[in-house]
Amino acid sequence: MRTCINYFLQRPARFFAFFSFGLSAEYVALGSFSYVRIGDNMDIFIPRLVSQWQGFWTEGFSNWSALFAGGIDRLANDMTYFNAGGVIFALFPAWLAMGLLLLGTLFLGGWYTYRIVREDLKRSHGASILAGMFFSLALIQTDIIPYLLGLSIVPVVLYYLPRVATLSDMKRRYGGAILLGLLFAFFSSVPFTLPFTLSAIAVWFIVVRKNYTRRALLVFVLFAIAAILPHIPVVGHLVVNAPLSNRGGDFYHAGLSYARATFLTFVTSYWFLGALTLAGLLWLRIRERAFLWAVFLVGLFFTIGVWYQPFATRFGEHFRLVKDFGFDRFYLLIPFFLTIGSAYAIDALGERKAGSYTLRKIGIAVCIIFVGVAMIDLKIAHARVWLREGSFYAATHSPVMEKIRERNLQEPFRVATIADERTGLRPSLANMNGFETIDGDINIASKRYVEFFKTMTKNPAVEPKHSFYLLWQAGAEERTQAASDASALLDPALLSLANVRFLLSPFPVALTGFDLINAPAEVAADVPSFKEAWKINTRGRDLYLYENSDVFPRAFLVDDAEKMPDVKKVQRAEIISYGNDRIEMAIASSTPGVLVLTNNYNPAWHVLVDGEEKKIMPVYTTFMGVAIEQGNYSVVWTYEKNN
Repeated sequence: MRTCINYFLQRPARFFAFFSFGLSAEYVALGSFSYVRIGDNMDIFIPRLVSQWQGFWTEGFSNWSALFAGGIDRLANDMTYFNAGGVIFALFPAWLAMGLLLLGTLFLGGWYTYRIVREDLKRSHGASILAGMFFSLALIQTDIIPYLLGLSIVPVVLYYLPRVATLSDMKRRYGGAILLGLLFAFFSSVPFTLPFTLSAIAVWFIVVRKNYTRRALLVFVLFAIAAILPHIPVVGHLVVNAPLSNRGGDFYHAGLSYARATFLTFVTSYWFLGALTLAGLLWLRIRERAFLWAVFLVGLFFTIGVWYQPFATRFGEHFRLVKDFGFDRFYLLIPFFLTIGSAYAIDALGERKAGSYTLRKIGIAVCIIFVGVAMIDLKIAHARVWLREGSFYAATHSPVMEKIRERNLQEPFRVATIADERTGLRPSLANMNGFETIDGDINIASKRYVEFFKTMTKNPAVEPKHSFYLLWQAGAEERTQAASDASALLDPALLSLANVRFLLSPFPVALTGFDLINAPAEVAADVPSFKEAWKINTRGRDLYLYENSDVFPRAFLVDDAEKMPDVKKVQRAEIISYGNDRIEMAIASSTPGVLVLTNNYNPAWHVLVDGEEKKIMPVYTTFMGVAIEQGNYSVVWTYEKNN
């Protein structure tokens, strides 16, 4: 046993590969039936990564994604092809891509943290190994795709950037800085990580490591430019779409209680590393203590980011640059700085004896026990989620999906889902099967869509932030109400108007116009037994499926778009071709009216009626319409890249 341990410890790259696999084994061990994080990854990022490549293979690059929540701007919602995660999901099945992404990011983060601590900071081998393990452990606890990618690349950059700055050949030096910046950009996300990780790299490279020379600063500038330039299109789409959204509302209500609660969460998560770092400040020699104080204060600076947020929101009405900016995400950098501090603390214990063992060996043993306990706790938490909310397969497969396909519908339609936090049911089930939804989890939702959704769900007092789910967190009272008459909870007329043809639900729903076409043979308990969970996780979750007999077509003609139309009286438009960025249709209008397309309105949409551009108007709060005269027309809708 000792020989095996020594073999890996003497080959740290292999050790971190083995350790990373141990951390992520449950993501791949059962193939497509393996564990996956439902919240964030399965209901947001995995469907986006899968769908953007499905759309690419069928129609090439697009700027609009019709799949989610009535249609969203692709780049404003951070769906970019220039992304390491996107490439992995393009090459492998989604369950395997998630496992490989996690394994790769855990390895990169841990291995390069070890190399920084060992080679640059000259810490002992044991302390360096533990620092890398701590960082990998912090990464998997984050376990959200853009965070995994954006944080794991930070140690890689911090390791290579000083080495690039010392290259004697100018072409290699500045070319290396540009290539490193592009690699950093490839792993980064503008809304989620880049502003924060780039700030941390600047502080570490310039302040902590004291690279003040003109040559070093020029290297950093070239690196930063190369890191930012590939994301300019995303920034442009955010600048255009954010003012049209409710994004500012996300943070405007943040107060000191929010900051205090979030800060306490960080303390709870990283108390062990924080205690180690503080201990190091007491034990270290004066010279090393000065360096550790610098690291500690930088980490504290990023921690304070969460306290800035409430004040930023108060100024947000006057300074839009800070209104929508989540400064609290600076907390993402805390684990890296604490892992550095913990390595110094372990070495500070030195060779002083405590009985038969040195204090350093005792400290290392305590750290190993902490890592082991944290891993066991993580595995137990994942097992509970797998049993309660389901596997990757259960989150992406259901017998009712095949029943929808059997309808063989040739025109666009949408699926809506009664989301259920307890079972992991989300609109992403429909999205992963290629069906458009009127609901979903999105970053940038237009104010018009938010108002429509609130009216449709009859919940005007609640301001959704990013999760637009039907009957989310419904309790026993709401379930009973839904089974007898759901019209008090959902507006069937607006669901019909939004082209919702099918409704998925984990429990019975009585709603006018929605006819039951599938009921589960067995309804699993809220906390299923292992046998029930295994069946769901390997066969998919059977659901109630309703078909809407009153559904509106995706495009139709009305004589008055200010009144709720009658589905029996509207004139259907013939959709000739339907894509993300381009929709062609024909309409034979017997009277003047408004041609309605129930995709979300956005100023970047344009319409040509018989080759002549017409003005698009928002209708029914969130959808699009164009006035046409009597006659036969060819109509082409196109979504053009925002300038």
